[in-house]
Amino acid sequence: MLFSDIPSVCSNYNNFEDVPYDLKCDCISLFDNDDLLFNYTSFYYCSSIQSILFIVYTVWLFFLFNLLAGTADEYLVPALTKLSNLLNLSPNIAGVTILAFANGAPDLFTSLAAFTGDSGGSADLGIGSLLGAGMFVTSMVFGAVIYVKPFTSYRRPFLRDLIFYILSVGLLYYVFKTGEIYLWQACIFIILYIIYVLIVVVGRYVYQKYIKPNKNKKKKMLLLLIMIKIHNIINK
Repeated sequence: MLFSDIPSVCSNYNNFEDVPYDLKCDCISLFDNDDLLFNYTSFYYCSSIQSILFIVYTVWLFFLFNLLAGTADEYLVPALTKLSNLLNLSPNIAGVTILAFANGAPDLFTSLAAFTGDSGGSADLGIGSLLGAGMFVTSMVFGAVIYVKPFTSYRRPFLRDLIFYILSVGLLYYVFKTGEIYLWQACIFIILYIIYVLIVVVGRYVYQKYIKPNKNKKKKMLLLLIMIKIHNIINK
C-alpha cells in the first residue's frame, strides 16, 4: 500500500494504540515495519477470523516459551555450569555475574532497539520491557520455581538482593519523577551493580574464610561434648 492510499484520518494519531478499532486495518501500514519476517499485527487486524487467530497466537506463544525453556535447559545451563566450574566460581557469585549477564543480554539489546529504533525510539517501551522483565522474574519465575521445587532461602543474601533491587527501582523512579537524566545518574546505576557484585564476592570470601570455619569448630566442640557426656554416663 502506498502512503497516499492511507486514509488521511490515520495521520491524526501518533500511536497505533490510539487508532479506533475499525480503522486499525486501514492504518496498519502507517505504523508497521515492513522488515518483519511475519507481520502478526497486520494479519490479525485485517483478518475476519480474529477470535481463531487469538487462540492460535496464544498457543504459538506458549510453544515459543516451551522452545525457549528447552533451549536454555539443553544449551545455556550446561554452558554456564561448565564456565562457572572452569572459573571456580561459587553458585552465588555465578548467579550474580555470568547468569545475570546471560539472562540480561536479551533485555539489554531489546531496550537498545526500543530506544534507538528507526521511528525515533520509544522510552516507554524500553523502560516497560525492563520493569516488566524484572516483575516477571520476581513473581512468575520465582513462584514457579518454589512450586516445582520448594527450598529454604538464606535470609542475609535474600535481604541483600532485595535492598539493592529496591535501590535501583528507587533511582529509576527518581529519574522518571524529575523527567531528566544526566551522565552521572546513568553512571550511578552501573556503579550500583558493581558495588553489588563486590559485596557478593567479599561476603562469600568472609564466609568461607572466617564464618564457616568457626561454625565447623562449634559443631566439632558440640559433638565432642556430647561424646564426653555419653562416655561419662556409660562409665557410671
